[in-house]
Amino acid sequence: MDRGMKMEHESKSFPFWFGLLAAALVVGLMVQPIHAQHPTGSIEGLVTDPTGAVIPNASVKITEVATGRVINLTTNEAGVYIARNLLPGAYKVEIQASGFRTGVLELTVFVGQVTRGDISLKVAGVAAEVEVVAVAEAQVDTVRHQVDGVIRARQIDQFPLNARNFLELAVLEPGVIVRDGGNIDPTKVNAYRVVGVAGRGGTGTRIQIDGIDVTDEMVGSTVSNISDDAIAEFQLTRSSLDMSTSLTASGAVSIVTRSGGNEVHGSFFYFGRNQKLSAIPQPTSPRPNPPFHRHQLGYRAGGPFVKDKLFWFSNWERFYQADQYQIAPGTGVAVWFPQMVGQTSLPVGIRYVTERVDWNIGSAARAFYRFTHSWDVSTGGTGPSPFQNVDWTNVSAVGLDVTKGRVTHSYRFGYVNFNNRIESQELKPWTFPRTSQGIPYFLNITGLGPNSLAPQATYQDNFDNKYDGSWVYGSHTLRFGGQITRFIQGVFANFAGPLSIIGDFTTGPGGTRDQVIARGGDPKNPLEYPLIDFTTGPQNGFFTVAPAHNLPHGGHFNTRLAWYVGDSW
Repeated sequence: MDRGMKMEHESKSFPFWFGLLAAALVVGLMVQPIHAQHPTGSIEGLVTDPTGAVIPNASVKITEVATGRVINLTTNEAGVYIARNLLPGAYKVEIQASGFRTGVLELTVFVGQVTRGDISLKVAGVAAEVEVVAVAEAQVDTVRHQVDGVIRARQIDQFPLNARNFLELAVLEPGVIVRDGGNIDPTKVNAYRVVGVAGRGGTGTRIQIDGIDVTDEMVGSTVSNISDDAIAEFQLTRSSLDMSTSLTASGAVSIVTRSGGNEVHGSFFYFGRNQKLSAIPQPTSPRPNPPFHRHQLGYRAGGPFVKDKLFWFSNWERFYQADQYQIAPGTGVAVWFPQMVGQTSLPVGIRYVTERVDWNIGSAARAFYRFTHSWDVSTGGTGPSPFQNVDWTNVSAVGLDVTKGRVTHSYRFGYVNFNNRIESQELKPWTFPRTSQGIPYFLNITGLGPNSLAPQATYQDNFDNKYDGSWVYGSHTLRFGGQITRFIQGVFANFAGPLSIIGDFTTGPGGTRDQVIARGGDPKNPLEYPLIDFTTGPQNGFFTVAPAHNLPHGGHFNTRLAWYVGDSW
């Protein structure tokens, strides 16, 4: 049973002193709040004798198989033991009590879930005996009430993801739709995905990696992509979210990255595809099958710096695609503007980097540092007037988990730097003329002229401080935590420039094309057509006065506070 309370507060003018509070959290391991999904799992168990009576003060030794980390606990007066803040993976649990055989459990911990480690110890015989009980999967969790699903590393390796985007994993869960990011924002075309839960659009779905929030606060989805090869577990919570879950209206995604272990492991991959493996779009089309090239390659590797103490993990992935857009003679706009005939490349490039170091400080403490870099350049919109979108994000995350008797502490700090910009991409041979004053010129035909969505840019910095704590007393577990997150955004949007002109193009009898010919003009020159309209955008491209991210204006500042307290038994 869960009982608790949660409070969230947002301030747009909150003073920037949360860094000092973060330092206090680390030094004092004080009880301060968090509102995020747990990036780790836990083991909870009840130790009894053959009659069902609880066994207090039994020794519990929990060993993480991959790294050799050992956690020593004792059962309380109710025979309960709890180990929190455990990385996903295999664990060996040994329980000893005077007068009983040693019990051994082989358990698997999953992100954001409780693995039950209940055991009934048998009375010892003349010789020392050990009873081994293997538990391959997580048992039913009678405490948590949220609806979620966990996808493990083995499944991730075997699942064929479209373009290897990590959010495509969400389609394995019922009631989930994954769409291209261009559906919510042109700056997220090709390289980003939107996860819609239970019929919702997906802009409110929260995204976290190792407990650090990487949600785009402007339009939704994520600001940081990550290679599938760097993911240890993927959790999607669909409803009845845990009280520690971050601010969201439609579900939450939590990622735990891989870490190294005592053995060196790695892999390498390459996927290639070209136009010879693609069908002709329309067999009756006069256009040949256009050139197409896609290359995906990458590696992952991990191992020990110091056995049982210090571990490393490294991942790199590269995606490159060269698609072609072409206009054949006598088709499309080339019927009226023959100079538009030709083809050009519409490239897409993606790069992911993840580096992680884990340190087993002792049986009671563990720390990690992770750096993630994602970069992409892609072409969006519709030819022959697309736009080029460039994004790059750097994320640094630090984590510290400490267990002191029946009390656990978990602290996370993350810095997220997101940079996004799109520019109109007037591709040859389709470069559209401008007026003698350099003003962009359009015709009222879709796709002719500079792209009207450019230029624009979005920048976002997150400073994320989180704390989770728990205290076990009897059969109760008191959970408490909180979060302080500072957002600094800079926005620039000057659609089609401060001034653009639209010409009137009609082809019917007496239309503007006939009018141009009648007066001796060149119907192939867009500037010969009469003015139908003009548009003015924001002259400086800013919507706020405050400076931010090296922009003179366009800054937006926000500080989010939250805390929670809850009891379960």
